[in-house]
Amino acid sequence: MSIPIDEMLTDLREVLEVFDADPSDATFNAVQDETLRIECTCEGELWEATKMNDRELLELAAKAAGIEIHWCGRFPGGGVYMRKIIPEPPEPYSKHVPWDPLTDDGDAFRLSVALDMNVFHAAGCAFALPSDDDGSYEMQVSYRDAGGKEAATRRAIVRAAAEIGKEVRDE
Repeated sequence: MSIPIDEMLTDLREVLEVFDADPSDATFNAVQDETLRIECTCEGELWEATKMNDRELLELAAKAAGIEIHWCGRFPGGGVYMRKIIPEPPEPYSKHVPWDPLTDDGDAFRLSVALDMNVFHAAGCAFALPSDDDGSYEMQVSYRDAGGKEAATRRAIVRAAAEIGKEVRDE
């Protein structure tokens, strides 16, 4: 996937021309939205060029949140991570459940809560960052690249958590 930089610059020029003719709050907001869309698209492309695979993302995200997981390859589709249920249920119930915040809204929500994340949306992107972050862990994912708003939100949460997990791993 390549960055459509010419198209984006043309769109930005058009929005700036409208702002020059009418410097109102509404046109200023349109300039901000377009600038954010360009930034989000470029950020996504840069991430794609250096990204970890999903298994690495999930491992680091779990580490950041202190979630114990293990890989179980006996599931359809090649395997899944399992997390231990706390408190453990009584026999004969399983003590482990699948864990995949990239596809499960509940897992992504619990991950964002565990890491005290701020999650928000703007200009066709989902953003996730820890509430006390200075910007170093902020992740943004465009809806278009992720396949929709929900998928982009989950991926932004997991990517931010994985960045935190890198720090935990390096300590």
